[in-house]
Amino acid sequence: MNTVPAHTGLRDRALLLLTVLVAGINLYQYRRPENALDDAWISFRIARNLVEHGVLTYDLNLPPVEGMTNMLWTLMSAVWIFMFPALDPIIVARMLGALLFLATVILTYSIVLKLQPASHGNRSVPAFMSSLLVASNGSLAYHSMSGLETSLWMALFAFSLWLVHQILHGNARARIHLLATLCALAITRPEGVLLSSLILAGLWLLDSHRSAVVRLMLGYGLFVALIECFRFLYFGDLLPNTYYAKPPSGSLGINYLLSYLLFGVAVIGVFPIFLAPTIARMTILIAGIAVVMAAGAVLSGGDWMPGFRRFTITTLCIYVLAGISLCHQSRYWQVISGAAIAAMIVMNIYTASSDKFEFGRFTHRSFAVLGQTAEASSGVSEVALLDIGNFGWHFSGSVFDVAGLTDQHLARLPRQDRESGSWDEAYFRERSPELVVIAMANVIDPQAPLWAKVRSQEQPMLNSLLLRGGYTYHAAYPLAETTYLYVFVRNDLRLDEEQWGPRRQSSYFTERGL
Repeated sequence: MNTVPAHTGLRDRALLLLTVLVAGINLYQYRRPENALDDAWISFRIARNLVEHGVLTYDLNLPPVEGMTNMLWTLMSAVWIFMFPALDPIIVARMLGALLFLATVILTYSIVLKLQPASHGNRSVPAFMSSLLVASNGSLAYHSMSGLETSLWMALFAFSLWLVHQILHGNARARIHLLATLCALAITRPEGVLLSSLILAGLWLLDSHRSAVVRLMLGYGLFVALIECFRFLYFGDLLPNTYYAKPPSGSLGINYLLSYLLFGVAVIGVFPIFLAPTIARMTILIAGIAVVMAAGAVLSGGDWMPGFRRFTITTLCIYVLAGISLCHQSRYWQVISGAAIAAMIVMNIYTASSDKFEFGRFTHRSFAVLGQTAEASSGVSEVALLDIGNFGWHFSGSVFDVAGLTDQHLARLPRQDRESGSWDEAYFRERSPELVVIAMANVIDPQAPLWAKVRSQEQPMLNSLLLRGGYTYHAAYPLAETTYLYVFVRNDLRLDEEQWGPRRQSSYFTERGL
């Protein structure tokens, strides 16, 4: 007898359409260009250098450096940069990010629909609630519109879970697709190697065809070995340079976790991690991934970006498990699971709409204008600054990357903690950039401690100018409501006032020889 699968019913399609609509509304609120992250243009410049010069690096005047943590996304962006060289790559990146976010919503619906016990009656509700959690999450939507790889990262993971389910239910063809997906995960983010390994380990425990899983492991291991050989031969290291530029911080990681538990999953949201594994076998794997990936994010020190980008995989796991928890036979546990889902949806709405938690708006356009001006200026071949993304996209010369993301030497310098800047005075003087750009408060009070006016990573560079000179203050350009970009010029160079405006005076800098 032919039966119509539940997920093809009109109600299922209507509920899925509703979650896609919610996701679209969520994405729309982050449509402004200011919601893109400046770091996205770091990857774009590396991709453009690959397209135009055949070199996968940020600064063509330095040895190749893996200054990005998203190799696959960078390679993908090289495609649309090649196809549309006159178009700002952030446009395609954000469009693709939105599509991948919608794909994740749909995949989540399908995964929960398939993972439910056959005995469960109303199969649409758990799938709808899980996908609604994804669709309403402001952090996931924001980072999907940021121009970075987060949406690709979570869509690949969701697809891998879907493929694992297919394999466990006898679809042998899904194995080759899973291998390709896990290899893609491995080069999407550095922790992708760990994530893919967890998925393979879980599959080995769950699948009765273990010899086939071993072959998958061997194929995956060969791919990772080849990638690491490429990294070592091309960049001279087995790890991205950002690993050294952003050292782990346990205290920051704990604070990041506490904030996530409260505002990311409303505390009660962790409940499905413990309940769902008692309902469906595959959820044991998903719960394990949630815990391990969360621990990794904490140990690495969390993230400075808005929202909870580093908990993306954990969040997706929790949302899938939350839907499965509704399938428990006990009415009591169903009510608790429903309360957890309701609390998380309310928190999603609150954090996405509250001024306190509104996800970031960045003034990267100011850096773009500055980059265009530097590009048009004769005698300017190198600029030192912290925000190198959109500036570097518009300025083709060398960039002295204060954060060390694209500079192997600076990344490996010792520092007291993650937030403090590293510095090598001799190295800075050897590079001798023509311009130094530092973000500072609008009004500089000579009586106030200077560290309160400057970002910590820029403080050593400003100290260098104040103590050792060699540069002259030219002018300050608006960055935000209370912040300006202060431009200092090497003493042997005079900027064109038609391009940069007239040189301005500041008693604070004049008294200190600048």
